Amino acid sequence: MIHFIPLNRPKPASILRQISYRDNIPLLSPALDPQGWHCLPRTKIVGRISGNRHVVVDCTLSLAKPLCYTRGSVLPCHIAMHSQNAQALDILTVPKACKIRLHRIAGIFSRTSQQENKQIVDKFPRTSVFVASAMIWLARDNDDSHTRYLEGEIPLPNDLTPSTILDDFEVSYSVVLLPFEVHGFTPHRPDNDPLSEVSVEIATAYAPGPRPRSYAASAGHFYANRVLTEQFEAAPMKLVQRWAIRR
Repeated sequence: MIHFIPLNRPKPASILRQISYRDNIPLLSPALDPQGWHCLPRTKIVGRISGNRHVVVDCTLSLAKPLCYTRGSVLPCHIAMHSQNAQALDILTVPKACKIRLHRIAGIFSRTSQQENKQIVDKFPRTSVFVASAMIWLARDNDDSHTRYLEGEIPLPNDLTPSTILDDFEVSYSVVLLPFEVHGFTPHRPDNDPLSEVSVEIATAYAPGPRPRSYAASAGHFYANRVLTEQFEAAPMKLVQRWAIRR
């Protein structure tokens, strides 16, 4: 049996992203590194929050450029959300509410007539499946009461089938932002239609320059420490004294 594996690689990342990877420092946001991000069209999240109040939240998903990523690495993403209702932002920017998936379609895409194409598809059905999910966390620069930022990355499995076009056979990918699901928010349209979607490629080789880094672990450590610090600072003095005595 012969296995065909295409050799393809992304083009170099932006200079500022390469510096972040090289020096192990956080990635710059789309506002600070516009050459390094592909910003999808803004979408509106419409629904109701507690008290049956109508809210509208503008949401913009950005993916690292170029839109080609090496399997075994990560796919960086950034989400900007804006609303005049601060409570809606607090509810929707819980990281677990944001669902970003890597979607794969594989199968025969015949260029023949519609009837012949149907016969081929019936014999060799296409597959459509989510193959990876993003890890999401709150960005550090969240000082605006009407705007929130989320950061994240999709870990790409080492054995992920690369993007392929071989005659009528094709493996293609897209990144999908699904509707937000969180307690306290009821969407205006209770369906599963994606809020945003963009085609991407999965490569087998790394781009020239520093290799992509994963920031999920460091982000989790930062926020775990911050939550613990905030809880400690907010604790009553007697509680702090009891904690010190037990120590």
